[in-house]
Amino acid sequence: MKKRAVLLNPSSGSQRAEKNIERLKRLLKKHNIEHDLYISKNEKHLITLTQKLAKEYKTIICAGGDSTLLIMLNTIIQKKLSPILGFIGLGSSDDIVRDFGHISLEKAVEAIAKNKTTPIDIGYIKEKNKIISYFPGQANIGLGVSVNRYVETLKKNKKFFGRLQALAGLTGIILAYKRKEIPLKLEIKTNNKILSAEYTIALFTKIKYWASGLLIAPSAKLSDGKLQVVLFKNCSFFRLLRLALLAAKGKHIDEKEIQIISGDSFTIKSDRSFSVQVDGEILKTGKKEKQFNTITIGVLRKKIKVLK
Repeated sequence: MKKRAVLLNPSSGSQRAEKNIERLKRLLKKHNIEHDLYISKNEKHLITLTQKLAKEYKTIICAGGDSTLLIMLNTIIQKKLSPILGFIGLGSSDDIVRDFGHISLEKAVEAIAKNKTTPIDIGYIKEKNKIISYFPGQANIGLGVSVNRYVETLKKNKKFFGRLQALAGLTGIILAYKRKEIPLKLEIKTNNKILSAEYTIALFTKIKYWASGLLIAPSAKLSDGKLQVVLFKNCSFFRLLRLALLAAKGKHIDEKEIQIISGDSFTIKSDRSFSVQVDGEILKTGKKEKQFNTITIGVLRKKIKVLK
């Protein structure tokens, strides 16, 4: 079996990845996985390494969080490279690897050792007929953006509290309501169907899990050529908390505020500008959040091969 490249982002999961380097090395050795370990220094270095390794190795293992995988995936697709991807979840949420059943470090390394591959779909975001981002997991508009924005600010300014993700997330939700960042009036069009309402959350997903393990889209599949769209209509803060508790086990789907549809392409419009979060990262131009009034979110069928 040819040697694999393991590319680790030490800052993932508030340095959780860095703390697990030695344990990861032991597990890779235990399973006789021939590999070269590379450690990124920053986002620019991660992109450079991804591009270099994708040309030199048949298989690259992403060791980091959902955001690390997002950056690596976009680099690979944009540069028209085609390595097989593996995942080792060392982030704060790890919802993508959770969908593969690789949520523990041991399970992830076992999957690498088995060396079985499968093709999966990739989502995309298009503005004015130009694809501006690809994503393996989910894209969302509304509350997810607000919470992400607050948590990232907290991590920069108060690192200790930034590690308390559940508390930071709850505070982010409260502030989103207080600042009237939600709900958003959206028009969502797919095929001949148009939905229009005020939404607290509009989630476009290829995976079942969101927000650190909520079973938000139980019917989502990685390779069916479709996105599951989970819509939370406008509701109170306390009602939202109730829906989140139900979503922990996928029991929210029949509630009156929830609407779930599926399709391969959606056009989203709003009179009020909005930002988009993809797999833990808010889309930006430089350091400034991108603002949209119209975007298309769709799916590319079986775009990449991954270790399952």
